[in-house]
Amino acid sequence: MVGDDDIRINLETLYELLRQEKTKNELQRLPRMFYQDVIDYLETKRKELPTSKIETLTSITERYNSHRQIDNAQAIIKQLYERREKKIIDLAIGHVRTGTNSNSESFLPQETELFSTVSMILEKFKENILDNILKLNLPPKSIKLFSEQKKDETEKNTYLSVRFISSIPKFMGISESKAKTFGPYKEDDLATLPRNIVKQLIKKKRIEIIKFNP
Repeated sequence: MVGDDDIRINLETLYELLRQEKTKNELQRLPRMFYQDVIDYLETKRKELPTSKIETLTSITERYNSHRQIDNAQAIIKQLYERREKKIIDLAIGHVRTGTNSNSESFLPQETELFSTVSMILEKFKENILDNILKLNLPPKSIKLFSEQKKDETEKNTYLSVRFISSIPKFMGISESKAKTFGPYKEDDLATLPRNIVKQLIKKKRIEIIKFNP
């Protein structure tokens, strides 16, 4: 059911989505239009609230039950968001620390942006603090997160041509401060990849840099 694009959002399915997100370590796949489906569901439930001006025991009970369903749904949505948010931040930490590639198929579009932004910030601070300390240099007091280099100057030394030594499935990496999907690649495939991804794949002995003779 999870990840099916024609899933019907209701209180029961929200409970199930949250249960799976809680019980499984991996980020669970959701429908691409999940946020819109949730908004549509909440709007429908609000429209169903009793509007009768005559108060009866039945109308009071119906209004109470409808409000309770909406409150429960919002509470589940909040828990689901926070659970996924934590997993995405942990994935970004793992990506920066070890070069671990993440399965982009489980990310919603907005979550892809979250992953790339967090990864970029962590990488920037790591470069300016940890890398400087290890080189016996004092880290800068202020760290600029966004460089104002010209695009052509940035790209000049950003990409490298490589050959794959072994096959690798589709993965997500950071390119120009944004998360992008790469691959899959087979052995002997040639590709041009961002320098930061090349560095990670070399450590894993999956690629070799192609050097062109002048």
